[in-house]
Amino acid sequence: MDKLLYRNRKNRSTHSLVIWNSTTFKRMASSTTKSDHLVITSQQQRDNAIYSAQVTDISDLSPTVKSMLLRVNTTTSYEAGQWLDLMIPGLSKVGGFTMCTSPLQFDKTKILQLAVKFSEHPPTYWIHTQSKVGSEVSIRFGGDFVYNPKPDDPPQDVLLLGGGVGINPLYCIMNYISDLNKLKTPKQLNDGTQINTLLLYSSSSTAELLFKKEMEELEKNNENIKCRYFVTREKSTQEDIKEHRINKNDLEDAFKFIKKDMCVVYVCGPIPMIETMEKLLEDLGIKKNQIRVDRWW
Repeated sequence: MDKLLYRNRKNRSTHSLVIWNSTTFKRMASSTTKSDHLVITSQQQRDNAIYSAQVTDISDLSPTVKSMLLRVNTTTSYEAGQWLDLMIPGLSKVGGFTMCTSPLQFDKTKILQLAVKFSEHPPTYWIHTQSKVGSEVSIRFGGDFVYNPKPDDPPQDVLLLGGGVGINPLYCIMNYISDLNKLKTPKQLNDGTQINTLLLYSSSSTAELLFKKEMEELEKNNENIKCRYFVTREKSTQEDIKEHRINKNDLEDAFKFIKKDMCVVYVCGPIPMIETMEKLLEDLGIKKNQIRVDRWW
């Protein structure tokens, strides 16, 4: 991989807003409960800077999930798979939401997408019921669940296992891999080091399989990206959607496309799903240091 593609997080701008500052942020973290985003993610890396952002679009992705587009006032970026702290004027709670947009696309447009499932948690409730185009918020980037291979790393295939709205960081990683493909020359794409990427994505119903059309486009445009879909609470009317939870047979089949001994696995979804996937992967011989898990959400 060209060294210019490697994303270095060390050089960040440090301007912050009057609405939110480090003192306010630390005070809020110390007063939250254990179920709050700030506490759950307190040991993960965070940028120092807080940025202003404006809502540019709100739409429905599914009966329970809203898409929000934010234009962010920054010259810096984030890594594929990371989340942001969302700070809303007038709310004491800080939200935590994963970016869906590829970092390379964000570098060009400074617009990122969030996909937020409805709940009564104040930041989430605000997004679903009060946010509108033009609303002003503040954000900061963070998170350790990242895909950012270094230039000298040996090529590793990527297996993505997602459940429900846990698709967000995995979709971001897929978009990033697709963007990296676009930067490669035909020779690089055919030199035997191509990284295969496979997504296994499970949700309760077809309507809740977020970004399915977009991911089908990624498949069409990238020979090294494949997707497989599962629903758990309805009968599927589509041939490409299986009617069961992701199981051992599905994982065994995945390793016909993904090199088992040269891969990294990213898992994001409900806690029971994560625990099941970890056990099945280890039973299939995947080492613990090959598995990346996003548990916090």
